[in-house]
Amino acid sequence: MIGSAGKGIGNVFKAESAQVSSNKPEPLPSPEPLATQGDHALSFGVIYANAIAASEIDRSTRKFPVGSILVRERLDSSVSVVPTAVIAMVKRKSGFSRDSGDWEFIALNGSDMKLMSRQTVGQCAACHTKASNTDWVFVDQFDK
Repeated sequence: MIGSAGKGIGNVFKAESAQVSSNKPEPLPSPEPLATQGDHALSFGVIYANAIAASEIDRSTRKFPVGSILVRERLDSSVSVVPTAVIAMVKRKSGFSRDSGDWEFIALNGSDMKLMSRQTVGQCAACHTKASNTDWVFVDQFDK
């Protein structure tokens, strides 16, 4: 994932003491619009997971290990090629941020992959607290 992530993005996703797979991630199924909460309400997208995160997705109780990376492309339509935004969640080591379940939220501009924000508190974390029982990850997209 890091090798094919784009212009300098590898440093953004580098997790301390994490073993991140260098294999290209497989997209998770999502051909239809994703109906989710808040800022992601009814939009198209492809969700990617590195090998560390993918191993947790099929479990009934999810606890994503350090180094898990989930990336979502936000698309305008089912035929869009260039995403409007790329949103990522990176699971950091314990104690990184109690306010976000040790997740870091990263937003990139879809057209040029420029960093728009990195946060552990704010709009992303506030919304994802609703998914605290699934380790801050909305899993309805995976459970179809």
